[in-house]
Amino acid sequence: MEDQSLISYTANIGGRQYPLKIKSSEKKIIDQTIADINDRVAKMKASYASKDVQDWVAMAFLSLAYDLNKSKAQSPVENTSLISDLETIESKLDTLLD
Repeated sequence: MEDQSLISYTANIGGRQYPLKIKSSEKKIIDQTIADINDRVAKMKASYASKDVQDWVAMAFLSLAYDLNKSKAQSPVENTSLISDLETIESKLDTLLD
């Protein structure tokens, strides 16, 4: 694995800015992860009456974590790709929350 220097990156999740340090090779997957999170946040906003964006963000993360754990409980052979994708999202979320 080649050693890559980190670049500054700002993630916008639920309208808030989160500064990150990422490898340039990870930018595409991080952009997709952020888009997935914001899509989930938008769905939560449409479904729940709360006016607090942090509530929608928390519910989005809860639903993503639920999907990850549900897929882990299913046959690993059938869900290897899905589990890998969800674990990548979980890893990126951990990075964002640190």
